[in-house]
Amino acid sequence: MAGIYDLRQHKDEVLMPVLRKWRVFERADFGAECEQARIELSVLLDDMEVSADRFENKREALRARLAARD
Repeated sequence: MAGIYDLRQHKDEVLMPVLRKWRVFERADFGAECEQARIELSVLLDDMEVSADRFENKREALRARLAARD
């Protein structure tokens, strides 16, 4: 729970900068197979966002419980 590195940081600070640099979601020169992979990547990123939200909510709830003990 130290918050050193989590899923949101990985998505926001590692994956998204690389995808922006490669212009993955802006390019129009992909074939059908690549377009399908881009759709799957988009779904994965959405799922990561949901998981990151869930983790952050649990982390905050734990911090609140621990603070209430003190």
